[in-house]
Amino acid sequence: MAGLKTSLRRGVSLAALIALGGAIALPGGGGGTPVAPFNAVTSLFADNCAMGPWYALSTTPPIIKAANGDVWASYQGFDWVNGAGLENKVRVYSNGVWGPEYPALLCDSSTDNHGGPAQLETTGAYKHNFGGTHNGPMRHAVTTTPGDPSTFVRQADIGNNFTYPHPTEGPDGNIHLLMRKTIVAEDRMPLVVVKSTAMVNGIPTWGAEKELISLDADSRYYQGGMVEIGTEVHMTATRANTADTERRNVYYVIYDKADGTIYNHDKSVSVVAASQPINLTTMNASFRIVDQVGAGTFGQIPSLAIDAAGNKHIAYLDGSGATRAVKVISIVGGAIGAPVTIDTVANNQASVCLRKMDDGQRLELAWAKENGNTYLGGGGDIWRAVRSAAGVWSSPAKIAAATKMYAYSSITPVYKGSDDLAFAFGEIVGTSTTDVENGYVCRAYMYGSNGFVARSATYDTDAQNYFNAMDVQESDSKKAIIDAFFKVLKAINKYNAFETIHFGGVANEQAALLDLTGRHEFTAVGSPAFVPNEGFDPDGVDDYINLGFNPSSTPGLKIVQTGFAIMEFVLDEGQEANASMGTLAAASPTISLVPRNTSDVSTTRLNDGTSLNGANTTAYGFYLARRTGSTKELYKNRTRRSTTTTAATGTANGDATLFRSGAGHSNKRAPFAAWATASFSQLSEPAMCNAVVRLLLESGIISADVPD
Repeated sequence: MAGLKTSLRRGVSLAALIALGGAIALPGGGGGTPVAPFNAVTSLFADNCAMGPWYALSTTPPIIKAANGDVWASYQGFDWVNGAGLENKVRVYSNGVWGPEYPALLCDSSTDNHGGPAQLETTGAYKHNFGGTHNGPMRHAVTTTPGDPSTFVRQADIGNNFTYPHPTEGPDGNIHLLMRKTIVAEDRMPLVVVKSTAMVNGIPTWGAEKELISLDADSRYYQGGMVEIGTEVHMTATRANTADTERRNVYYVIYDKADGTIYNHDKSVSVVAASQPINLTTMNASFRIVDQVGAGTFGQIPSLAIDAAGNKHIAYLDGSGATRAVKVISIVGGAIGAPVTIDTVANNQASVCLRKMDDGQRLELAWAKENGNTYLGGGGDIWRAVRSAAGVWSSPAKIAAATKMYAYSSITPVYKGSDDLAFAFGEIVGTSTTDVENGYVCRAYMYGSNGFVARSATYDTDAQNYFNAMDVQESDSKKAIIDAFFKVLKAINKYNAFETIHFGGVANEQAALLDLTGRHEFTAVGSPAFVPNEGFDPDGVDDYINLGFNPSSTPGLKIVQTGFAIMEFVLDEGQEANASMGTLAAASPTISLVPRNTSDVSTTRLNDGTSLNGANTTAYGFYLARRTGSTKELYKNRTRRSTTTTAATGTANGDATLFRSGAGHSNKRAPFAAWATASFSQLSEPAMCNAVVRLLLESGIISADVPD
């Protein structure tokens, strides 16, 4: 075992090698704008996004600059308070500071991640948030107090079979809600609009839906970026087949909110409301500005910017096979110019974002590009280039290097924004419902002319208390990693569920014996070797950590006999008969967790004398065992391996321990271990796993994510 441990240690990548925990100095940006150092841990403004913060340009705009200059950033996360599904959240940047996170709109699903937000400010400073499940009713919430993000109240649902909202306010103060509708019987997904007929204190009365554009059978209409000029909404789009295996062509559409007329890019063609919907033949003949079907190429959802001179600029992907070119095409004086290739990417889902800069002449382009890592759902690093007023593009510059666990993508501009808060992007993990159910809690970042616009660097109060208890302070980079862990535990509403938390991945032994909750005092028994920045290495003979409480007799515990959980991350491989954590109780009932016994089974006892078993051929990874009433559950990484119904027979009477249970000792290293209440479900357990994996990755203790 000792040789295997040494081998694993040598295989661990340090945080610096995986671009975590420290600033990355990158080359200067285009147009003379320096690219600010990026830090994956400290440059973020939100840490509570589900799978990814938004669906890039599909739901536009998720981030808006309000009339008073504040920036409202909305993103999709989990409803951790009620466990009711996915929830759109909002944070407001005001007076140079990000405010707290507020719930904006419950989307009613824990499995459909297409409900990302689209926001709108209407007359009177009321803020609206739209979203919902994929091809379901459109959900809607509005602030009942203008400008107050804490007052979002859900309103009546709108219709059915809608996805991807793009809201805008008409000249009469009513809302024009542009969406895609699914018509299963006709095998098509057209663009429709639903308009309000009245607005009272920000709350609309909705009228009937109207179909605007149909790309015929076997089609999906994907609307991209939009820009408003007067009563006109300039929009780009692409067409996909129903199976969504290909996205092709770039369309340019101008929707006039005054009378519903739709124009092409130069207004040489108009289709009045009475003659709509526009069909595919007309769209291809008069509204298509890039013909990818004819060229035999494929694309992605395009992004739009219009400069001060009225010239239109569209960023899009173009290519075939495994390669896509990042291109920008301009329409000047109504004439469609030749596209300019900015870069090439090896990802047909790469996100692109184009915006007009504050001087009205320069353009700023950002895009996602693959790196040496492999990610669920694509993505990669974030790159940027600037087009000068003279029309010359700068060389691409990388502004954010993705971590080993999470790719970056879903780039979105701040709608009606300015250079200081220009665009945002987020971590993404996959595009399937499984990834949502696996509780990936992702970060979002905001970029501007002065670099990344991050949340406050002030340490969380409980993190600061933990640091204050250290005899020797950790480095600033390690403190940032630990502080981020505290903050994400609170974001997912789990910090207060913990009875005790052990984290051994610090620089000295005294700090490794501090309880992150501050509730208990740990003691090293025997002589477990301490490895700086990794944790204790028990000998399997007489070493263990006493966690300082007895579940049976210590007063004031959060855990109870029929409601508690134990968890740990095990570093070492191999079979072992003894439990790696539990209590000193020698007689039944006992509490114990064996990662992998000699029969290749994980096993746990939870205040009873009956083992709950789950097949397991690898000891390495995250474990959580939970009792809720008579229900027992055993998790490995993000998956529940087994469950049963067994009543508790009492409370284990012995101090809580790590590396020992009863008389047996374990030699498996566990840099993280904790006791908590039963407040963990099949959604929040994976989220907890991901939080611990991120902590260990960013600390350089492990080198890769764990499988589900």
